[in-house]
Amino acid sequence: MINAYKRFQRYISPFIFVLLFCINISLWIRGLPSNPIVNSLSILFISMLWPLFFFTQKSVVVKRVVIFHLLIFTVGLYSYQRFFDAETELTTFTVLSCFWLITLISLLELKKVERTKVIRWGFYVLVGAFWLVTFGLFFTYKTYGDLDKGFIFALMQTNPNESLEYFLDVLWNWQLIGYVSLFIGGFFFYLKVASRSYRSSQIPYVLLVISFLFLGISSQNESSFGGVKRAYGYVKEYQYELSQLQKVISERQLLNHQYSAVATSEGKLHIMVIGESLAKSHLSSYGYHVRTTPWIDASDKILFTNAYSNHTHTMESLSLALTQSNQYNDLPYYESVSLISLLNQAKFQTAWLSNQVSASEWDNLVSALAYESSYVRFINNNVGKSDRTNKLDKALIGELSQYLATIDKTKNHFIVLHMMGSHISYCDRVKGENIELPENDFYMTSDKDLRCYDQTVKSTDNFLNKIFNLVKEEKGFASLTYFSDHGEDVINGLGHDAKQFTEAMSEIPFLIWTGKGVNNKIREQLMRNRHKIFTNDLIFDTMIGLIGIENNVYQPEFDVSSEQYYLPKEIAATLHNKVLISRLPGQKK
Repeated sequence: MINAYKRFQRYISPFIFVLLFCINISLWIRGLPSNPIVNSLSILFISMLWPLFFFTQKSVVVKRVVIFHLLIFTVGLYSYQRFFDAETELTTFTVLSCFWLITLISLLELKKVERTKVIRWGFYVLVGAFWLVTFGLFFTYKTYGDLDKGFIFALMQTNPNESLEYFLDVLWNWQLIGYVSLFIGGFFFYLKVASRSYRSSQIPYVLLVISFLFLGISSQNESSFGGVKRAYGYVKEYQYELSQLQKVISERQLLNHQYSAVATSEGKLHIMVIGESLAKSHLSSYGYHVRTTPWIDASDKILFTNAYSNHTHTMESLSLALTQSNQYNDLPYYESVSLISLLNQAKFQTAWLSNQVSASEWDNLVSALAYESSYVRFINNNVGKSDRTNKLDKALIGELSQYLATIDKTKNHFIVLHMMGSHISYCDRVKGENIELPENDFYMTSDKDLRCYDQTVKSTDNFLNKIFNLVKEEKGFASLTYFSDHGEDVINGLGHDAKQFTEAMSEIPFLIWTGKGVNNKIREQLMRNRHKIFTNDLIFDTMIGLIGIENNVYQPEFDVSSEQYYLPKEIAATLHNKVLISRLPGQKK
């Protein structure tokens, strides 16, 4: 029995080593064909030093130390590969292999020299630090997935309170406890084995020299740690986009407008929802053959039948819609009063809740207006030229509910909800949602994009339904306004590219729901004007009239809630005055 146990002890270490070594090789061997021959030969050569070193040792304790170093290297390699999506970075793997070989050989050699305890513990701390980094990469990959821009941007925008909240609400679970226990237990077991007394066989210093040589050469290779460099690139991109946004904000802060603004009532709540890429031709409330908007259809809304966007791109459209500037007064953006700043002047509590990208070349002019609000919340962590979202639009409902619970109901409030709506890629906007549409032969002969787009329309209908139900019982609820920044040409697959302009890109839904807080005369005037041509660069004056703000920048002829509203078909335009509405096919019928 004793002999059998000794034989087991004799063979178990080589077995574990060979198993680990094979796993290690399996992690990088697929990268050989896609790498230069020099990189491939380097990783092959340096990897062979591990078995050479292991099988020249006679001490069981030394072999266990070798196994632990190979284990840490292998788990670290796996974590790095998966988190940074870097399965072919052979130079990185060579550097890591050399590092762990050097650490291993150095520790074993230091055991032979007296009075090196402090240095040895320095190495143990180094091993522990890398083990901690490995755990961080491993756990992040298991809970989040591989590194992308969204992860870095979210990290850059997260404050300590949000981090703690996320940790306690999402990460703190039995899986985390299990991983932590495993990693901590493994490290302390390593310390116990590594700190034992043992006699190592004569270690060939040539291995140490070779490892240092390969470490120096491989670490200088431009392809080394490409995943880390890519992450750093995301950080720089975020910082750049943020600096560009700050420039726009700073320029607007330099404005020295002389204007007055006074609210004509108190305790009112106005909500404005800005849609994205929603073409009115896909709403059943505008005659679409698929019932995509059942709630809007049945609701007591004021529906504007001839509404158009002033441009087919978000920033160009909203930078006019939300400021005094429009196609008919030629006021520059940087010289125009914004709706938010005017409401702030009128002592309104303003809030902006958005699922759009906060900082990018595509969004900065709009985001600068958002940041004029008293309260700003972007739930989309992406920056730059991106249409990605971290959450679906329905997350804004929870944000609104939380915000409403904190407000002083005796004051006036204006809240903007900016959706990602129906932005391409359409299917991503409803991913994970169970949105049913009536069966239609039209879908059988078209691609999935059309079905997904129509699902985004129904999702917007559901969104507006929930927002209305949330605010209608609020004391002082006055209005819920919805309009889209621009339309979309889904049928022809043209999206909203201004260079390929079609009427569908400019036709938008524009709807208003009123509460008891709105004067009946205003509602009646809105009803009288609902069939007149309207372009969404007139939202600024319309909201001033609807809300009731006395000021010296308001132009009633641009306010669709006013008796003086006047926009002749011959003047009305889109694409920033490049296309007259009267020349669109829909207006010639």
